[in-house]
This record gives sequence, C-alpha cells and structure tokens, in this order.
Amino acid sequence: LAEVGVAANTRVGRAESDQARASAELEVEAARKPLLASQTALEQFSRENRSEEAYRQVEVHIENKSSYQTQLMDTKVRLAEQEARLASLTTQIAKEPEKIASAPNPLYQDLRAQAETARTEAAGLRARRDALLGTLEALEPALARGQAQLATLESRRHALERDYQAAELRFKALGTRATDSGIAAGMRHEDLQIADPGVTPTRPVSPRPLLNTALGALFGLLAGLLYETYAWNRTPV
Repeated sequence: LAEVGVAANTRVGRAESDQARASAELEVEAARKPLLASQTALEQFSRENRSEEAYRQVEVHIENKSSYQTQLMDTKVRLAEQEARLASLTTQIAKEPEKIASAPNPLYQDLRAQAETARTEAAGLRARRDALLGTLEALEPALARGQAQLATLESRRHALERDYQAAELRFKALGTRATDSGIAAGMRHEDLQIADPGVTPTRPVSPRPLLNTALGALFGLLAGLLYETYAWNRTPV
C-alpha cells in the first residue's frame, strides 16, 4: 500500500507539473498572436504612412512663414522711413515759395520731385505690405492643417509602438514563466519515501489437515495418559 501511495503521489505531482507547463506554453502561444499582429501593424504603418511628407510640408510652410514675416518686417520699416521722408518733404515744400518774381524756384521743384518719388515708393511699399499680409493669412490654414495631420500621424505611431512594446513585454514575461515551469518540473523529486519496505513472503501459507489431525490425536493421547495417572494416584489402596 505504501508503494502504491508513493507511486500515486509521483503520478499526481508529475501530472500537475505537466499541466502547469502545458498551461504556460498555451499562454505563450496565445501571447504570440497579439505580438505578431502589433508588429505587423507597426511595420505596415511605417511603410504606408506619409509622416515624412507631412513633416517636409510643415517645414516648408514654417520656412515660408518665417521668410514672409521677415520681408513684412523689412517692408514696414522701409514704409515708415518713406512716410517720414514724405512728411518731412511736405513740410519743407510748404515753407518754400513756388515762384519768385515769376521765375521757377529750383529748390521748390526739387522738393516736389523728391516728394513725388517718396509718395510713389510709399504706395509700392504699402501694396507689398498688404500682399505679404494676405500671403501670411492664406498660409496659416495650410500650416495648421499640416501640423494637425503630422500630430495625428505621430499619435498613431506612438500608439502602435506602445501596443507593440506591451505585447512584447507580456510575451517575454510568459516565456520566462514557461521556462521556469519547465525547469521546476525537471528538478522535481519525490519527497515521500517508505521507511521500512518489509519482507514479502516467497510462498503462500495454506491449511494442512493431516498434520493438524496427527497433532490433535497425539495431544489427546497425552492428555488421556496424564488423566489416568492422576486418577490412579488419588485412588486409595
């Protein structure tokens, strides 16, 4: 019975170890599918997404915006200078008479020519300023759309990378646990032992009727003789 108990305990322990190892391997195989799926999705996104193109477009828009802003600032400065010069010339013209003794005033004519030139240049600078403002205003929506598209692509890429990293960590953790289960099953030994196995009989013991009858008759004869001797000794002579 003890040997049967030890054998049964060994089978149960081995079955538990095999079941734990098989369960761990099933979990590893189940974790492999989402890992492959997330890896495939990330690779497909890397091949098909247009993040580099969107990034280049955003860079171009930003460079153009910076260039237009610089040009606008320079135009405003030049316009301010021309307007100040025109105001100064207008003040000087007001102080100079147009004619002296029916003769043209050269200084007056020169101031008028300079003022007309400044007025023309100021008008051109205003037109350029307005054009740059319109260009910048039209550029803003395109820049905003490009930045929004780039942000969406980056968010999608980060989400796919997070999914892949999480699936990879889970797969590695389950793989490590499956390996540990296999090592533990291989190192398992039976602690239950038989202290004294005893001696097993080599041949069976069965009843022997002839021997028992002879022994019974012998013991009966001896008992009769002893009784007769006892009775004869107690009878008076």
